[in-house]
Amino acid sequence: MSGSAPTPSKGRAATFLAGSPLGIRPYRLLYIGAVTTSMAYTMQSAMAGWLMASLSGSALLVGLVQAASTLPFLLFGLVSGSVADLVDRRYILVVTHLMMGLATASVGLMSHAGWLQPWSLVVCTLLCGLGYTFYQPAQQASINGLVPRPLLPKAVALGSIAFNAARSVGPAMAGLIAALMGDGLAVLVASLFFLPMLPAAWQALEPRTPVPAGSNETLWSGLVSGLRFARHARVLRAALIINFCFCFCAAALWAMFPLVAQQRLGLAAGGYGFLYSTFGLGAVASALWLPRFLRQGAGAGRIIRASLWLWSLAAVIVGLSHWVPVAVVGTFLAGMGWVGVLAGLSTVAQSIAPGWVRARAVANNQISVQAGLALGSLFWGWMVNRSDLQHVLIASAVLLALFALFAPLAPLVPLVPSAPMRPPPPAPGRRRRRPPGARGGRRCRARPGRATQWG
Repeated sequence: MSGSAPTPSKGRAATFLAGSPLGIRPYRLLYIGAVTTSMAYTMQSAMAGWLMASLSGSALLVGLVQAASTLPFLLFGLVSGSVADLVDRRYILVVTHLMMGLATASVGLMSHAGWLQPWSLVVCTLLCGLGYTFYQPAQQASINGLVPRPLLPKAVALGSIAFNAARSVGPAMAGLIAALMGDGLAVLVASLFFLPMLPAAWQALEPRTPVPAGSNETLWSGLVSGLRFARHARVLRAALIINFCFCFCAAALWAMFPLVAQQRLGLAAGGYGFLYSTFGLGAVASALWLPRFLRQGAGAGRIIRASLWLWSLAAVIVGLSHWVPVAVVGTFLAGMGWVGVLAGLSTVAQSIAPGWVRARAVANNQISVQAGLALGSLFWGWMVNRSDLQHVLIASAVLLALFALFAPLAPLVPLVPSAPMRPPPPAPGRRRRRPPGARGGRRCRARPGRATQWG
């Protein structure tokens, strides 16, 4: 015979890829680049908090370095979304990864040479956060153009799996390298993981701008239209509110994680990396189940509410624990709650926005996340200095639980219908109302606030 029969393993792989976004080569290339970027960013973030805790035991400074990675989203989040809708996204991805790689490598070199100071760590963390601010909307908005709409929930879930698998592997790797070879070399290794996105972006994305041909939209008009869309899109507006409130409360555990490892559990760099990695493992476990809930429409709303309660429980467990195995259980549950809330709401932002404003919707979503984390990090860090870590973690859990009681009242629920919703049948004796876009036999653009009514 001239050819050989396909092996069962190849057949199973082909079947898996046929129903997965990974079967699409451009998406697969961008996904691999996103995985390595997530590795680099989580390693840099974990080591930045650890280095600040080692340089200064002040909870406020630890919260400040965590807030430094999120502050650029507050200042440039809307601009980054407009730029991603107006500029060739290949250039955005390349420039931002060069910026993040150089900033991270600078921290590693200064730490290895013994020159690192708290202010220089904050500045380099700000630069890395600035690069990530412009990278994320461009990368996430590109996904919708690479995969068909039925595969979008799977693509979003795969992105969550990538980031949170990196969150589990990256900090553990950084902690191991730091324990064996020093903190500076661990950060230098993290900077190398920014490089694979450079060729991936150039091969996966087309050399064009996302805006339609002949559009006269400028950066300023793009900012205005993005804000107008967020104001009129009722579901998106509710998602932004829930994102902000969740992240503000969750920042108590998220920002004070290095102090939990050092002061409450007495862990060194390796133990801190292991504890951080259990958060990522819980997030991966949650992301594996997420697409099924997102396809169930109202089930997605239930998983959001349950995830709010789950994070509250996790914060209480970590806050009361002085024993590492119990803290591991708490961080695992926290990772599950984190993805349950943020990945579900990210799907909302990407699915309801039309292509011309999708990156700005993603940017608005990220602004609400990062605003909550930045303000929460500073607030809870200030509270730890005035009180103690255990009381602050429990107080944040109680505050989030109170919010979870009222979250079902938000117009966000139910979330993410798996198929476009059809108009309700007309009342007897009345003329059937046509959906926007079909009035008078001519196509017309629906207003942003109406997009979610008909799907």
